[in-house]
Amino acid sequence: MTNNRLPECPDKSRLMDQYSSAIAEFSRVAGIVNVRMGVMYKGDYDKLMRTVAEAREATEQAHCSLLAHIAEHGC
Repeated sequence: MTNNRLPECPDKSRLMDQYSSAIAEFSRVAGIVNVRMGVMYKGDYDKLMRTVAEAREATEQAHCSLLAHIAEHGC
């Protein structure tokens, strides 16, 4: 039986790690909102929601970078 796997692409691995880290951070900050919603000051809530939005944007950017790499390199 032959091994039909493509060689590992270090750039794809790096981009996958960045995407995974971004997802984990988004999940972490969204979880804080979930736990603290309704029991924090409005200013704190607004600041936390900005952090959630930034984490979501970072996740979307990491995902787009990964997809672009896959499309360009076919790996």
